[in-house]
Amino acid sequence: MQHFLMHAWASFVGLMHSSSFITYAFGMNEGIWMHIIGGAILAKIIRTRFSYWQTVLIVLGIAILWEGIEIFIETPNWAAVLAIYGTKMRYFYDTAGDIIGATVIAMIANLDLKKK
Repeated sequence: MQHFLMHAWASFVGLMHSSSFITYAFGMNEGIWMHIIGGAILAKIIRTRFSYWQTVLIVLGIAILWEGIEIFIETPNWAAVLAIYGTKMRYFYDTAGDIIGATVIAMIANLDLKKK
């Protein structure tokens, strides 16, 4: 199991350093701003009841769930995905960018920047 997790992590890090990933997940992702705004608003609302990390994990869960629902709303089959995104890999890059954007902004929006 540890070998699998290390391999999965190495694959993820390699993907993150890919210029294609950066281009399609963030640069050409027209809907990422809606996910970032949604993540920030959700984080501020959720933070009133939960701790920092609980809030981040809840926003992450909602972002993943939303992307799962979004695929069924936007694209009923893989032919529709290919018509919109061109390739399955570009779709996965776009989806990953949306999830990362919402989660990172949730982390930033809830930072306690007050000096103690």
